Amino acid sequence: MNSKGADAFLPSGWRSQRPFLQPVAVICAFCVFAALFFVMGRLDLKRTEGLLMEALRTKAHYVAELIEKSAVEKYRRFTEIGEAGILAWGPPSGEEAFGLYESLADSLLHLAREIDEEDRTKPRFRESLPELAASENLKDIVFLEDPGNVALEAAFLPPGILPRMRALAEGKGTIAVHLLEAIGGKAADGAVGIARQDGKGAVVLVLDTRGLQFWVWRIAIRSALEEEAQPTGDVVYFHMENADGKTLVRAGSLSELELRDCRPGSGEPERPPPFDGRCLQAGDTRFLGMSFPFHEDGKVIGTTRIGIETRGTDLLLAKNRRHIVLWTGVMVLIGFVAMAILYLTQNRHIGRLQAMQDQLRRAERLSSLGTLAAGVAHEIRNPLNAISIAAQRLQREFSPTGAKEAEEFNRISLVIRDEVRRLNSIVEDFLSLPQSSRMELKDQPLEPLLERVLFLTRAEAGFRRVTVEKNWGTPLPRVSMHAGKMEQALLNVLRNAVEAVSESGAVTLSCRELGKSWVSICIEDTGPGIDASRQGQIFDPFFTTKDKGTGLGLAVTREIVLAHGGEIRAESVSGKGTTFEILLPRQEEGKA
Repeated sequence: MNSKGADAFLPSGWRSQRPFLQPVAVICAFCVFAALFFVMGRLDLKRTEGLLMEALRTKAHYVAELIEKSAVEKYRRFTEIGEAGILAWGPPSGEEAFGLYESLADSLLHLAREIDEEDRTKPRFRESLPELAASENLKDIVFLEDPGNVALEAAFLPPGILPRMRALAEGKGTIAVHLLEAIGGKAADGAVGIARQDGKGAVVLVLDTRGLQFWVWRIAIRSALEEEAQPTGDVVYFHMENADGKTLVRAGSLSELELRDCRPGSGEPERPPPFDGRCLQAGDTRFLGMSFPFHEDGKVIGTTRIGIETRGTDLLLAKNRRHIVLWTGVMVLIGFVAMAILYLTQNRHIGRLQAMQDQLRRAERLSSLGTLAAGVAHEIRNPLNAISIAAQRLQREFSPTGAKEAEEFNRISLVIRDEVRRLNSIVEDFLSLPQSSRMELKDQPLEPLLERVLFLTRAEAGFRRVTVEKNWGTPLPRVSMHAGKMEQALLNVLRNAVEAVSESGAVTLSCRELGKSWVSICIEDTGPGIDASRQGQIFDPFFTTKDKGTGLGLAVTREIVLAHGGEIRAESVSGKGTTFEILLPRQEEGKA
């Protein structure tokens, strides 16, 4: 079996060491789904926004129709009171009509008081009376002096008005209202008047038929607005104007001068703003502006502009937007989490497969070495034994009698015996490699083993004047091991360390616990160190830096440590020495 054959059992992606792309594909798929969800959510949000806006438009149209119907009904009842006469009114319509008539009179009297106040406080106010009369649809604004003479009038004073208001100028009353006959068509003009606050004369407002119609519509629409629109709470703007463009009623706290389009970049809308179903904004208030024609008997007599607040709609849409963004983010996050889980899982599987690949390769090497070791043991051991026996007999039975010859003979015999022992050691190392993974492990104390290898190493190091020191505390933990093989592994590393240092050098054997699961055995020397380019090869079989080395010592040591479920690693700094660390799994408490 070769390494190429072992690779055949692995996926081609790992054989070629290409990056694993499945997590990337997963995150791409999640991103695509998230994008589709986001797009569908936006489309659904747009559809919902359209439905909500349509609901607001329908509501605005309903409010406009409701106000129109109520205002027309009130206007008709109002105009009927003049024809029937006030004595013919009867409940409940009579009470309502009287209330409308009272509101009309109060509104005109309030306007007269404002004019009186403005005239007293503003010196040139009377110059603007014609313009004021036109804007309020008044036929005339008259100032009467104390005896009842006309001091100033905005237009031509109709006949019959002055006699009715003379009592106010003479101080015989505070208000005068003469509108009922004009509403019923019995008089051409109506009038209201007030005595001036300074007691000098009176202010009289004169209305013709057209002006009365304007004011009656104003009161009817205002009353309808108060009854029908205010309870809804959503109408933030209301503006009603007649066919001439004059304002009948304006309600709400918003000013047309503050209105702007809600859409970004749309600029300021024209004045007056187009109430064509778009979103308008004034300050912090957003509303939907709608415009509707105002009808009476099928004839358009004005225009109604209504603003329906969109706060509830905006809150609902904002909530939906947050949900869309939130769930899109959740989907993307799930994608990243899935990618991370897949990445970690695949890395774990890749690590396991790579470990299996390493084991297969190691098994191949061991199998090859085992085959070679069996052949070497069979072919070499017997001749080595014969040579060793022959050398012993030669030294014992055929030693020369002369001292000089005997010394030379003994030296040669010792060389032969030493080389035979070295060859036998090589054979033993060959045989140890395939057997290292099949050893029987037993729970044993570690300290006696360390003391034994320390004693054996010191005996050999003494001839080289090398100091071997120990560094560990007591008691040391127990480990599951094969004492003989572990002794062989430690002696291999210690002997290499002793051989690497020069005279007066030092080798330190230390042991310590790493957490609750591992025991670390370190062998540190003060030798010249290992070149960085060779550090990755020191555990390979047959690699050696010594002249007479076999290159099998560290390879055997590594196989023994791996068979114990441990790990061996080396750190070396050129010129400062080398440290070998052996990690062994610690025996768990309570297990023997």
